[in-house]
Amino acid sequence: MAAQKFRCAALITIVATLSLIFLGALVRAAGAGLGCPDWPTCFGNIVPPLSVQDISITFFQKHPDVRPEQFNAAQTWIEYINRLVGVSVGLLILWTLIRAWLIRSTHKPSFWLSAAAFVLVAYQGWLGGQVVKSKLTEWVITAHMLLALLIFGCLAAAWEFAGPPPTAEMPKADRRKSLFAGIVLFCASLAQVLIGTRVRETVDLNNRLLPAAPRDSWVSRLGEVDLIHRNFAIAVVLAAFLFLIVLLRQKLTRAQYAIGFSIVGLIALQIVFGTVLVSFAFPRLVQVLHLTNGAAIVCLEFLFLISIARTRAQAA
Repeated sequence: MAAQKFRCAALITIVATLSLIFLGALVRAAGAGLGCPDWPTCFGNIVPPLSVQDISITFFQKHPDVRPEQFNAAQTWIEYINRLVGVSVGLLILWTLIRAWLIRSTHKPSFWLSAAAFVLVAYQGWLGGQVVKSKLTEWVITAHMLLALLIFGCLAAAWEFAGPPPTAEMPKADRRKSLFAGIVLFCASLAQVLIGTRVRETVDLNNRLLPAAPRDSWVSRLGEVDLIHRNFAIAVVLAAFLFLIVLLRQKLTRAQYAIGFSIVGLIALQIVFGTVLVSFAFPRLVQVLHLTNGAAIVCLEFLFLISIARTRAQAA
């Protein structure tokens, strides 16, 4: 019963973390990263202003780099909601850790993974402040996103380890093939996400240098990093094809099949999102979906690997 309650808490926290990744992508796509130019307050207040008239003149005196005409209510509230959800996720991870403490004697991996997620989310809060203080330095934003991905992975693994081990057994050769195909796809997908963050950094840098440039010129100004990102997508597709072949040839549990086919489906969807981004001048909503979907793919692949690793190999 205690393990079931833990899994329920972990699942709620996983969904909330994915929502936070979605909001983080929305903040970046909307250009709202400095919607609140200070941290942890927003324009010097706990609750952000609705108009520039609501901001104290002393705030602009203390922050001469922030000009009144830069205020954008929509961007401010997008960033503020992102912060509120971030705090909520932190509290949910604390709740998950408390639940994990109650089952630590029988589910040690779940406890330590939950503890790791709690430590990481505390660091993530500090790093969020550095994102603002650094005025959106590209590598700091990327580290912020990748850390969210790591937290998501820790929670997913903790949830899996708290569940009953797969009842089915696999021949050693089939288990080895499944792990190999899963690891290849996971590494390829993670590398593609890292390259994708570099593409996003280049977009942000170009927009900072040429803020008035039309959106349909963004792709032409990306340079070599975009070419690498597109070509490496071929490697991900080949890895996904290998994964699908292995998936179809192995006898897995229903849950493992569900995760495996979901991964393949999301990769196909990711290709569609990438094509739309390039063809239609980076629509903001598709940017958000592309990043969130990429995060979900990597975490599902990690979950699949853990599930296969927990499956017993048949005795010779």
